[in-house]
Amino acid sequence: MSTAFTDPQVHGFDMLDVDVANEYARAYYERQQMSGVTAATLDLFAAGDDATRIETATVAESWLEFQTWIEANYMDFVNIDGKLDSGDWDAEATIDVYASLAEFRSVAGLNSSGFRRATTWSGVGAPTFSYGLAQGGDIFGYWVYEDLAAAFSAMIHTKAVATIGTDWSYERNVKSLASAGSPHATCALAIAALNAKAWPGSWVSSGTGQLPYAVHSGVYLENPNDWTGGAFRQHIKPKVPIATTALDCVCDVYVFLEDPGQTADYPNEADTAWDDADSTGATEDAWHFFEELAAAATDPRESDNWFTADTGDPTTTISTACGKLAGIRSSDHAFVCRWDITNSDN
Repeated sequence: MSTAFTDPQVHGFDMLDVDVANEYARAYYERQQMSGVTAATLDLFAAGDDATRIETATVAESWLEFQTWIEANYMDFVNIDGKLDSGDWDAEATIDVYASLAEFRSVAGLNSSGFRRATTWSGVGAPTFSYGLAQGGDIFGYWVYEDLAAAFSAMIHTKAVATIGTDWSYERNVKSLASAGSPHATCALAIAALNAKAWPGSWVSSGTGQLPYAVHSGVYLENPNDWTGGAFRQHIKPKVPIATTALDCVCDVYVFLEDPGQTADYPNEADTAWDDADSTGATEDAWHFFEELAAAATDPRESDNWFTADTGDPTTTISTACGKLAGIRSSDHAFVCRWDITNSDN
């Protein structure tokens, strides 16, 4: 559980307090780890270090280093605008990382021109600011802390994406008219034969490269005298690689759900239809929140649960139509990683 950065405008605040300065040194290290910089080292300020200057070749060069890294790596983080809690991307078409520096600055609450700078200040009220990365001769004022706190507090979630072909656990089952015997002269005969065909009792669970989830049923005209088709079910236990094991993270598991998609037998969009066969409650062409994985520091992260746990015959829940593949599938799954960071104002 994060704690807020120390407010640099409270009465009696000491800009030279090493413990306060180290809130930012630690935040920098943690964000590097979250973005996949596993070689990052925690370089803390020590008593006697001069944290007041921003010139190069001093310990205080860290402030420029923090700012520079933030502006070069903001796109590794999920855009948290209005989305801080588990399940917030349910039914969303995208899980977005920051698309631009302007977008990141806006969400963080920074000035659109960047970090605040000042070279003169009476110590009363606010100085007249210029903007950009810190430079030698800048005053080390409260605004340096405030802007870094705002930036680091907008860099708290990352997105871990699965790679098709990962050795996740999966199961699939199929029944096909291809081995059903004599040709089916009409669509109605093919549908009746498919519905009557036994649903296999054994599950195939070897190999890689499988879709995360698919349930569909359909028949099509293979030639003028033969309607054929089949029903299919597959599910996985979602699994993705994680950027670091240096920090705990809570992982929110999402799957992207859509209609069965075109195949060699159903080549056109008009030949496929959305059917939420397992009553997931998902929205078509959107991310669907599956579950939250408790905080852990392990790589990879994997669900203990199948998506979905239903193992039934698709033809019992899908109304099979002539020349149309009906059902639902997931083309992708992703984890939103909500990291256990030391300091954040969000």
